[in-house]
Amino acid sequence: MNSLRHLARAPFCSRYISTSRVSLIRDKEKLKQMQKLMQRHDDVPIFLKKGASDHIIYYGLYFYAVCLTVYSGYSFYGMIFPSNE
Repeated sequence: MNSLRHLARAPFCSRYISTSRVSLIRDKEKLKQMQKLMQRHDDVPIFLKKGASDHIIYYGLYFYAVCLTVYSGYSFYGMIFPSNE
């Protein structure tokens, strides 16, 4: 019985043990809203449906990939044709 009390006092378990019913209901409603958003047929890819933050991440990574590709070409050119300095 003592071990159960100590386990309940542990910081990593206390959050799961003391979860209120109100927060569970709120999280469930938020999940339902997100499911409705993701299941809507509006010709938008699933990875861009959450809005501006998804667009920033997606196009930022796209730009980063293009920059790395250009830099790789520049590096290969430098290795193939070294400067005569």
